[in-house]
Amino acid sequence: IMTGTNGPKKKDKAELEQLVKVNGGQIYQTNSAAPRIVCIADRRTVKVASLQKSAREDIIRPNWLLDCIRQNEIDRHLSSYLLPLEPRHMFFTREERRDEIADNVDVYNDSYARDVTPEELKTILDAAKPGKQQLAEDDDEIHEISEAVFQRSHEEGTTPPGWLFRGLTIHFHESADSSDSSHQIRTFLAQKVTEFGGADIVDKLEIDSSKGKGRVHQSKANFPTHIIVASSESSKDEIAGIRKTVAQQQMSDRGLKVPHIVSIEWIEQSWKEKTLLDED
Repeated sequence: IMTGTNGPKKKDKAELEQLVKVNGGQIYQTNSAAPRIVCIADRRTVKVASLQKSAREDIIRPNWLLDCIRQNEIDRHLSSYLLPLEPRHMFFTREERRDEIADNVDVYNDSYARDVTPEELKTILDAAKPGKQQLAEDDDEIHEISEAVFQRSHEEGTTPPGWLFRGLTIHFHESADSSDSSHQIRTFLAQKVTEFGGADIVDKLEIDSSKGKGRVHQSKANFPTHIIVASSESSKDEIAGIRKTVAQQQMSDRGLKVPHIVSIEWIEQSWKEKTLLDED
């Protein structure tokens, strides 16, 4: 042991040597006094610099000793063992050992062999958060895979239930029956089925920048493809009101497609038949 520890939990050289002895280790004053000696240092002294320059030995930080002792206490009912070295344990690493030591942790430096502390876990989780660029790349990759699987399913004549309503943008119209509890339950179930089936749900027919329910922003790009009414028996006045609203939106943007106006039965039957039924 060539130096004590740095950092908030300081231990001097003598304290570290005592810890090693108490836990069954032996102390040598030179790196050549015995085979397989472990060299410990946490700062660059003349002796440490000389050993590092020779590049004959790895120089390990004292936190490896402390981690070994802590893990042994955690695993007190198991056989004792020395922890494999991790990048955080290394003051100096010989080139030929870099890959070996790096393989003892994952890409976020989470150890494969020891229990990390709460402070370490927070650092690991913070590092695991993807950046905006990574999220964008992941979205692109997911989209490519989804398109490939969807195309294959289409060619084989099967549609996975999770994609039955894929590509549809659905608005559930609140009718005069909306206060009825049985209707509310039926509408809720229909909405969850369409969401599970890949549809986007919007809560307004008007084009604006407000948020739709859940995951959707209402905009020109997701103007409803389907408007769901309570039943095929919905009043003519109610349907006429919906068509009037749609017509007003189309006057403001000629590029909008006319949405289908269908009943909840269309969703229920499509789900039952495992295929999108004709809207007419």
